[in-house]
Amino acid sequence: MLRNIYVYIKYITIGSDELNIIKQNLDKEVNLFIPDDIEEIDFEDSLVITDVPENEFKMQAEACGKDSCEVKAAGFNTKPGEGYSYVCQTLDMGISYYRLVYARLTGEPFVVAETKNLLIREMTTKDLPELYAVYSTLEDCRYIEQLYDYDKELEFTKNYIKNMYGAELPLLYFVIYWNWSLIFGNAAGTDTTSVTGKIILAAAVIFPTVFSFISYTLHPIALSKQMYLCPLGSQERERLIIGKYRFRVGLHMTVCVAGTVLAAFMTRGALYWYLLILWNDFIISIFIPSEPEKTDSRTKELIYKNIMIPVVLILNAVYFENALNKENIQIVYAVLIAGFIGLVQLPLFIWYAGRVKSHIRSAVFYRTNIDVSRVL
Repeated sequence: MLRNIYVYIKYITIGSDELNIIKQNLDKEVNLFIPDDIEEIDFEDSLVITDVPENEFKMQAEACGKDSCEVKAAGFNTKPGEGYSYVCQTLDMGISYYRLVYARLTGEPFVVAETKNLLIREMTTKDLPELYAVYSTLEDCRYIEQLYDYDKELEFTKNYIKNMYGAELPLLYFVIYWNWSLIFGNAAGTDTTSVTGKIILAAAVIFPTVFSFISYTLHPIALSKQMYLCPLGSQERERLIIGKYRFRVGLHMTVCVAGTVLAAFMTRGALYWYLLILWNDFIISIFIPSEPEKTDSRTKELIYKNIMIPVVLILNAVYFENALNKENIQIVYAVLIAGFIGLVQLPLFIWYAGRVKSHIRSAVFYRTNIDVSRVL
């Protein structure tokens, strides 16, 4: 349980106002400390917020006789590659975020809400006996699928906790940071120093794609559990799932088109740059969450998404830089772009679209383990 938060800042200057903000956002159960030296930190039941890179921080802890395995820390204004899975861009993140980070780092279940008579938290493997007790009272319910045998259910639960609870948040931070650096750090070699240009660039490139990314991670392709209890045929369920998926993709593309049209109207850049941006946005918009269970197909899907998302964001930034500066595409670059789309992006897109279709068929049945594409 989180009891202490240490703000250990070594390289960045922070004012008293920022420290007062974090104090105001803590509850009575959590203490705040501002140590001058790492020796003052007690790592038990504590979360450390620091601007020191993780490897350096753990070496300092070991040098002071601390066990580096006990270190539970989040980076403050740190960069990708400096080791931390979770970061704080400001100290005004709120106690809920700090509790979530601590839960992820310790493997404890995150408490969503708690009252005198009710506790809502994430599931743990220790809950399985009670879960079996509940399901034993539902054996005569026609539309409720029973649990697996204990060993298989235990493995399923472990995989779900490992792969679904916060698994994609570090990647999201990496993607946002890289794209932001590329745009505002002039990494593409063009001038984006005007305030208007930066606002347009953020609206057209960052927000729509990140919106699609967050949306797909939060909305599984399957129906809610209550819908599986309804007496619906498999074809009716499939229509509902397809409709739900199409609506989500349509919503993603509506946001992407709106941002791109706004950028095109204000910059008057060549139309083909914006069509390339929309193509990349469409690639992201069809994504679905990965299954919790480890399979070869799931691994391939994760590799595809983890590579394609940064590639799409970087390409969109480059495309928009050219549109913003009203650059005409040269024949050599046109051939390279067409070759990359035709030989790399399009075949992979078609493969992943096939995987989505398979997931839709599988989602017709609650928690099925059958890969329908191998059966049909």
